[in-house]
Amino acid sequence: MEDGREVMVTVKIPRRVWEGAAAFVPEGVAPEERLPGLVSAAFEEWVRWMEGSFRPTSISELETSRAYDLYDHLFTEEMPSADHLGGLLLLPMGRARYLMQTLAYRHGRMLKERRARHIRDALEAFEKDDQGRPYVIIDPVCRDVFDRTIRDLRAQGKMSSGIEGEVVLEGVRYEMGENHLKTLREAFALKEGGTAGG
Repeated sequence: MEDGREVMVTVKIPRRVWEGAAAFVPEGVAPEERLPGLVSAAFEEWVRWMEGSFRPTSISELETSRAYDLYDHLFTEEMPSADHLGGLLLLPMGRARYLMQTLAYRHGRMLKERRARHIRDALEAFEKDDQGRPYVIIDPVCRDVFDRTIRDLRAQGKMSSGIEGEVVLEGVRYEMGENHLKTLREAFALKEGGTAGG
């Protein structure tokens, strides 16, 4: 079946291969929801290699492309990081850091959009402490972006005081006032093209 851009086909995959891939699917997500996209990406990689439009000149280039596909098709909510890649693919930490650096260089837009989306979601899902003060918890990978945005907002006079993050088990916790929350929400509001204002 065709829709003009895609062709629907059915293929048989060895059970051991499907089960091996299913082990990588994020918890709480059905393999049938995510794996078809990864299968399609893998097939496309082979076709591009055969026709000559994508022939990596190094293993690093191939690994970077595959890491991108993992986050684009399988780990769509996960924050890409050396820790996550290393644990997922059983890579030495030095190798995982190098792969993340290459991923950031080649696919920086994806990483920027993913971090901005995570921060926006955290700001929308804020909670309040016992004193009624708002707080948010963000992924440590996003801390630099969040802190830099806070500094920029203070420099522009949009925030009268700064806020500091505290490392907790779930991530980095920021306690703030209502004005901080409002200003940060506006800074990270979705703009055309999926980038944040902060």
